[in-house]
Amino acid sequence: MAATIVAVLLATALGETLGLTTGAIALLLVVALVLRDVDAGHDDRRTSPTGPTARHGDHGDTTSW
Repeated sequence: MAATIVAVLLATALGETLGLTTGAIALLLVVALVLRDVDAGHDDRRTSPTGPTARHGDHGDTTSW
């Protein structure tokens, strides 16, 4: 959450420096957030039952604890 707030503030400052309108800055922020969410959906470490967040007993888990 804090990273998103910082990103919005930085993008706003950069957009104003470059002379972009508020609408253009908002559109760029929406696109960036959507792309971030799409990328997060393809992160195998978050979705794989054998990734670092796997619980004991999940399919493919080979730990013995």
